[in-house]
Amino acid sequence: METKSNSNNTKISEHSISLEDQEDNTSVGIPNNINASDIDNETRSKLKGDAIGDTLYSESFVLKTLIQFSDLKWSQQVEEDLCFLWDMTIEKDVCKYLFNMSYPSLACSAIIKYKESRFREIVIGILANIMCADCEKVITDDEINTILLELDNDDHLILIQVMRFLSAVAHNFNKLPYINEEIMQKIKFILNNSMNVELLINTLDACAKLTDLKLSEDLIDVELFMATLTSYRTIMEEEDGIISFDTKEKQQCCKCMLEIIKNICSYIESFENPELLVEIQKNANDYVKEVVKMLDFYSHEENLFPLSDDLIFYIDVIRYTLTTLNVGYTSTLLLNVSKIFCHILNVEDEVPELFDSVLEIECYLLSRELPDIILKDFMFLPRDKVKVVLNSVKQNVHKYDYGINIQKLLSKYK
Repeated sequence: METKSNSNNTKISEHSISLEDQEDNTSVGIPNNINASDIDNETRSKLKGDAIGDTLYSESFVLKTLIQFSDLKWSQQVEEDLCFLWDMTIEKDVCKYLFNMSYPSLACSAIIKYKESRFREIVIGILANIMCADCEKVITDDEINTILLELDNDDHLILIQVMRFLSAVAHNFNKLPYINEEIMQKIKFILNNSMNVELLINTLDACAKLTDLKLSEDLIDVELFMATLTSYRTIMEEEDGIISFDTKEKQQCCKCMLEIIKNICSYIESFENPELLVEIQKNANDYVKEVVKMLDFYSHEENLFPLSDDLIFYIDVIRYTLTTLNVGYTSTLLLNVSKIFCHILNVEDEVPELFDSVLEIECYLLSRELPDIILKDFMFLPRDKVKVVLNSVKQNVHKYDYGINIQKLLSKYK
């Protein structure tokens, strides 16, 4: 994950070690004509001083900053130091060092002790960053629970960092005993009520990771399904019912929403939960409406190409969720899928996975309604395009056993 800091006025030179400075002859007495590459490892180690790992960051600066946790006197300088430390956590060695210094324990003790909002935001943000690092992580359930208590906070900046932390925890651990009904209710409240895009995206991201078969099946319900769609609609900010994916935030929002719906379907299949399936099916139309808008956007060639990995993911999830939820026939769904099908026929060999996903959706929808009704709906598409789609379905219909009456459909397009 990206680091986040507001310390725009903090200069790196104040808190990091520069090899160029250390190798300057005025500081270490090295002749002007010596090159850094000529210095042996032992000498270089001495010159490096208290740098953390292979970075240019100072251990003493980190220690000086953390010592302030014992008796916090909040000031602009303290904020700048903490923000600089936050920025430092982009380095793996710094994250390892902070774990060695028991940062999770120090952070949780400080959060309990001090109520300064900005301090709490930064401290949790640092913790979220080090939990994302590619290194051994040591954190207790009690420490995780301490951070989760901040879900009661009404400061959206703190909540954003809590959600980033929760995403990292869900990514790193397979068992999440601290996520219970109370925690899920707080998460769903944010999804249903927040208007802050950054908070919603981070909450969706956390949910996508939590629901990857890591929660008890009792925590997966129709409320989560609906809350996910509510937050998705808030972020997409539709105008006249038309959506676009013109920002990274919207693209990430779409990906997370689909991931969560896919994961809910996985719970239905994995735990053979017919009750949950029935509840989701009662509200599936809300999901289908969003899928229709999404496919309408991509049915336009200028939006479809160049084909992206995200699009391949979107279509595959739509295929899986529609068939798992046993969604009924919708004319707009069929028409948009058919348009996309026409566009990608010429690049079938280049994107076989995408082609197969679109083909299966097409076959599924053609099997969900009477041929006469489908033919009536196909009148809204150019005749030659419908013929191309149906002929392609005929050639590939053996792949999917949906019992399509393809001959009757084709009889109208000889």
